[in-house]
Amino acid sequence: MGFELQLSPGQRRLLDMYRRWGPAAMIVVITAVSLLLSVVATGGAMAVQRPPLVDWIISMTMATVIPLIVAPIASGLTVRLLGTIVVAHDHLDLLASTDALTGLANRRRFFAVAEQMTADRGPDEVVMVAVTDMDGFKTINDTHGHAMGDAALQQIANLLSRAVSGVGLAARMGGDEFACVIRVPATDVEAAQGRITAACSDIRFGDELRLSASAGFSTVEDRTDIDGALSRADVGLYLNKGRLRRRSTDRESADERQAA
Repeated sequence: MGFELQLSPGQRRLLDMYRRWGPAAMIVVITAVSLLLSVVATGGAMAVQRPPLVDWIISMTMATVIPLIVAPIASGLTVRLLGTIVVAHDHLDLLASTDALTGLANRRRFFAVAEQMTADRGPDEVVMVAVTDMDGFKTINDTHGHAMGDAALQQIANLLSRAVSGVGLAARMGGDEFACVIRVPATDVEAAQGRITAACSDIRFGDELRLSASAGFSTVEDRTDIDGALSRADVGLYLNKGRLRRRSTDRESADERQAA
């Protein structure tokens, strides 16, 4: 899904244990295992050699005390190293799956999450994708500058993220194109579409600039249908853009007739 460390199965299990148990529990477990191995090995050697009772007691005491002193120190250093690796891995994973400008998921993570949602959906649930892009985004950059264009992308990213919060994921697919994937009960599909459409319809920058974005929707049939669903949503997106352009042209014509 994201960044993958090249680890052996044993190393991967060790990191998984650290994530589940935490550092303190790991130190206790390593110390307990070291103590057990020391006592068993020393006891076995004593059983073979059959030393005097005093030597037996001394050997078993050393076999117990030394691991209790050394193991926590050595395991503490090991666990600290594991913690550093886990933090670094999580940070790299975040960088590998996140769009730097908007903070949304990137294309790679979108597909991974969409596939997982489709695999996990219940019998009465629908997985739906939405594709959106800014209306007249090139004009924004040309007229107001790229800083304003970046701010517009960040604004719609925040709106889409809130619109799908708790039911899905918003992602930046590239440029001014965004996609959302949601999993909702079949009875909530229309409401979910409405939230995404509303998020696209009112993007404001103070009093001087108001923007919008168009959206298209499609349902996902199975895990192999993510690309197909995006393509179908793209068709809906451009149909909606065509309707928007026609309405804009009609309004301009009506204004011209009224002025005449």
